[in-house]
Amino acid sequence: MSYNRLESLEFVNKNIQFDQVEELILSGNPMIRINDNITKFPNLKKLYLENMPNLEDISEDIKKLEKLKIIVIRDSPIGSNRNKIIKLNRWLNKNEIRVYWKSRRN
Repeated sequence: MSYNRLESLEFVNKNIQFDQVEELILSGNPMIRINDNITKFPNLKKLYLENMPNLEDISEDIKKLEKLKIIVIRDSPIGSNRNKIIKLNRWLNKNEIRVYWKSRRN
């Protein structure tokens, strides 16, 4: 599932079958924060947060996504903040998750 131009994870479309989503591409969106609505995707395995120039924070509730294995965070403020990446890795440690965060330009 891919969305463009979202400013938040407030979904108006009630027809979305959140439990069917395994891959979510939010890349290129102007979001500042991934809020606790990310937990609406209980079967999420891959989350793409690339090229998000305003993204500064991710809710700690992301650790509730037990099936999440890969997060790609590139070209965003949170992706260039080592402390936030360490915190994210700590939250998700039980998931054996891989967080990709370096800019492609490096």
